[in-house]
Amino acid sequence: MQKLTYEVRFTTPAFLGNAEQKGQWRTPPFKALLRQWWRVAYGEEGA
Repeated sequence: MQKLTYEVRFTTPAFLGNAEQKGQWRTPPFKALLRQWWRVAYGEEGA
């Protein structure tokens, strides 16, 4: 198994919070955003 480490910087304000408006770092929403932008950038290559 290969382990990759990345450093991520936000260039715009980002809020990753819950229903009580408490900020928390949750990986599923972040990974969903990465997946969405991956499809935008590379989706045509897979077709």
